[in-house]
Amino acid sequence: MEDKELTLNEAVKIINSYFPDDKPLFVVDGNEFKASSSDWKERLKAKEIETGYLEMERIIVTKDVTMEDIAKRIQYFTDRANEIHVLISKDKAQAKREYIKLYEEQDSEYNELTLAQNKQIVNSLGALRAYRGYFGHLHFIKNTYDNLSWNLGEFSQGQSWFNVFGKDIED
Repeated sequence: MEDKELTLNEAVKIINSYFPDDKPLFVVDGNEFKASSSDWKERLKAKEIETGYLEMERIIVTKDVTMEDIAKRIQYFTDRANEIHVLISKDKAQAKREYIKLYEEQDSEYNELTLAQNKQIVNSLGALRAYRGYFGHLHFIKNTYDNLSWNLGEFSQGQSWFNVFGKDIED
């Protein structure tokens, strides 16, 4: 995967794509971007709640986990990685810090799935086996600025595996 720098217009277009039925959240003004309205913070918070970003909690290993729960959590990881990717063009250091937090979050969940005490329930529930398989398809490389785009892209790669193979895993 090549490391592609986004232009300011491209980054704003990606952000605004989350608001297809609304007016854009941001507009480009010369070499800067600015809010398109004074209520941008409220609109952004509403969209975060709508998409589950604010309310997305980690998966707890129980017999009640569904494939839908797993799909939503994987979508969260992919969406968050895409948001961080957009940030690279603005603030590479902040993007790297955000990536580290996202990496640690996924690593913690993967660790939970592989604990000996959870082996029986994970192996007996298709949704949890699929989630473990998703993590098994994330192949991160050394955490450097040059590898940031690659590592963020791994979340989409894992989601692709899940969408093609993981969703069909049965109990």
